[in-house]
Amino acid sequence: MATKKDEQIEKIADLFYQAILDGTAPWTKEWKAADFRQLSHNPVSEKAYAGMNTLLLDTVRAAKGYESNGWLTFKQAKDLEGNIKKGEKGTQISFFSMLQVDSKKNPDEKEFVPMTKYYTVFNIDQTENLNQEKLKALYEKNKYEKEDFITNEDCQKVLDNIDIKLEHKAQERAYYSPSNDVIVLPLQEQFKTSGGYYSTAFHELGHATGHKSRLDRDLSGKFGTQSYAKEELRAEIYSFLQAKDLGMDFNLENHQSYIAGWVSLFKDKKTEIVEAVKDSFKMLDFVKENYIDKALSKDKDIDLPESKNI
Repeated sequence: MATKKDEQIEKIADLFYQAILDGTAPWTKEWKAADFRQLSHNPVSEKAYAGMNTLLLDTVRAAKGYESNGWLTFKQAKDLEGNIKKGEKGTQISFFSMLQVDSKKNPDEKEFVPMTKYYTVFNIDQTENLNQEKLKALYEKNKYEKEDFITNEDCQKVLDNIDIKLEHKAQERAYYSPSNDVIVLPLQEQFKTSGGYYSTAFHELGHATGHKSRLDRDLSGKFGTQSYAKEELRAEIYSFLQAKDLGMDFNLENHQSYIAGWVSLFKDKKTEIVEAVKDSFKMLDFVKENYIDKALSKDKDIDLPESKNI
């Protein structure tokens, strides 16, 4: 049975699939850390969305071209004296919590059972006639901006503490060699920006998670083959998600050579996109748990949905 997380991944995959066809996939452009500053949020419940919810809402926002990062339910828009524009479709999000109930084994005891609640929200750009004074007042206490941005020093600290050999050579190519379990990068001074260097390094680190001693993916494909394109897509999605989660500059200079191959490979195989997104989240979790948290001693939860309110 598909989980709610699986359903959300499929929604994100649908958006990514269309973006690939349109040539607008988010990992094919340059992003500054400031681009990741504003968080998807609900100004009425005063909550910034987390985990899969924020990725889904951010992806919808990018695909639809919404300027606002604010989201409201139908009722919340009505309470603000406004309404949803005719013909607009909402986005379903979910929240997981533990519900305390009477124990079936022992009536005198309590037990906790998982419960998921679903809500449909609309971007503020999908609404009209909102009371702007009331809306403005909701933002007086909270600007919903990301605060824990990673620094270049932090990025280097992570790379210094991975269990993978890292080499630098005076060349243009960056790659991961699974046979030697080594990441090879151009010299750092060859990159135009530090953001370009670290986003490329994390991209190759994403590939390295596929080693048989880690997540054990098929890394045998040669350039131009389907297996190579599948792995490259995983690393591209992962590195974008990683940059977004950490709040770091993102710029991969070699992505253009793969776009046509992706479109050709996945034109009639949307399930491949779904699997790629699923794997990219596994890569994200693996790098967080095994490298980022250990190196920085920080607890930056990637997928812990909030349990109260919307």
